[in-house]
Amino acid sequence: MPLAAVLYRRRLLAAIAAALGAATLFFAHGYNPLKPTGLGGGAAIWSLPRPLAQGLDARGIGPMVALLDAEVPWDAHLGVRLGRNARGYPLYGPELDRKLIPLPESDVIEAAEAARLDWVFLGIEQQVPPLGECWERIDLAGTATLLRRLTDPACDAGRFSP
Repeated sequence: MPLAAVLYRRRLLAAIAAALGAATLFFAHGYNPLKPTGLGGGAAIWSLPRPLAQGLDARGIGPMVALLDAEVPWDAHLGVRLGRNARGYPLYGPELDRKLIPLPESDVIEAAEAARLDWVFLGIEQQVPPLGECWERIDLAGTATLLRRLTDPACDAGRFSP
C-alpha cells in the first residue's frame, strides 16, 4: 500500500498493477485444486456431491461425511466432542439442520444421557468411552467415531421421566 500513492500519479503504472493483480487473482482462484472451477479440466466444486466436495482438502473427510449423512438424520441433535483444530461444519448436514451439542471431555456418555441425545460424534483424537448396553459404536471411515443410542425398551426405561 505505500506504493499506491506513487502509482496513483502514474496512470499507466496503476493500470498495469491493477491488471497484474486481477490476473493473479483469476489464476489463483480459477485453478485452485481445493476449490476447482472446471477451468483446469474436471468437474467444478459446485457440481460435486457434498461428501466429495467436503473431502477435497482433507483425506478421509469425504467418506466420513457420506457415512455420517447415511446414519444420522438431518434434523437430529448431535452431541459432539471435537479436537482442537477439527472442522465442525460438515456435521451440520447438507441443509444445516442438525443441531450440534458440545459435550465435555469428562464423561461423554453421561452428558449425552443427561441431554437426551441419540447420537454422539467423536473426532479422531477423542477417546471412545466405555459404552455400556445402550450404545453402539460406528466407525466413520477411520476418521471419527459415531455413537448411537439403541432403541431397546430397556434403554428407554425412565429416560424421559422428570
